[in-house]
Amino acid sequence: MARKGSKRQRTGAGAGTERRPRTRAQKAETAAAETTTTTTTMASLEGVFDLAGELALAERRRDFEQKVLAEERAKLKGLKAQQRAKQTRFVKTCEAKLGECDGKCKQLIRVLEAARTLDWFNLLPEALWERIAGQLNEEKALFSFAMTCRRFREMQK
Repeated sequence: MARKGSKRQRTGAGAGTERRPRTRAQKAETAAAETTTTTTTMASLEGVFDLAGELALAERRRDFEQKVLAEERAKLKGLKAQQRAKQTRFVKTCEAKLGECDGKCKQLIRVLEAARTLDWFNLLPEALWERIAGQLNEEKALFSFAMTCRRFREMQK
């Protein structure tokens, strides 16, 4: 039996009207492509679920950190209040001590002024003052003695 024309002409591939039957290799490639598409889709879904899981974990972590931060702020407010109260007590104690010291200081000032106003020069006799002035030999010593008060200036003369 003799065949007429080429294989292409017999199958009608040249005209484009008929389709050639697929070979085993082509069928395997098509199956692999479909599997890859399915795998890619599955991988995409798994990736989405992984991202959703990471997002949920991040939100829980953020909520936990906010809770810890709120607790720390509350603790800090309490510490600030305690510190303010302690500082206020300290200031009041210091003011009380200052008031006591101020009273003692005023009392000592009154005692000192009373002692200054006391005419202690009249306690010693005038003869004794003249004798003290007579014991001072140097002119500088006499000048210093005379400059200390009016009574000593009178004794020097």
